[in-house]
Amino acid sequence: MSNFFRIIVFNQLQVNNIMPTKEKKIDQFQMKALDEMFRRVGFEGYDEEFAQQPYWFTKREWTLEEDVNFTKWFIDEYSKTFREPKYIAKEVAGWFVFNYGWKTKKMYQLDDKHRR
Repeated sequence: MSNFFRIIVFNQLQVNNIMPTKEKKIDQFQMKALDEMFRRVGFEGYDEEFAQQPYWFTKREWTLEEDVNFTKWFIDEYSKTFREPKYIAKEVAGWFVFNYGWKTKKMYQLDDKHRR
């Protein structure tokens, strides 16, 4: 996995020097979140081999409702894990889903008449 998530959390925690224990906690939370995300689309948990594929996050889909439910789960878990207010957890969740989230299923199909 990239260091993207770690950078976002470091910025939200507003710290310059992260102790190794905090860094480990961040990495553990990222894996917990990925594990949950993978379970919600049919995996038994995070699949390292699957995640090595280019654009792996576009190879599965979830509904908008599933996306929202995962984001709520993420916010609650992040707030508990890092003892941060929900508004910070919400921002981190947004970045996490933007960077790693599954493709959202189309809610409707446009007919040929309405396509551009």
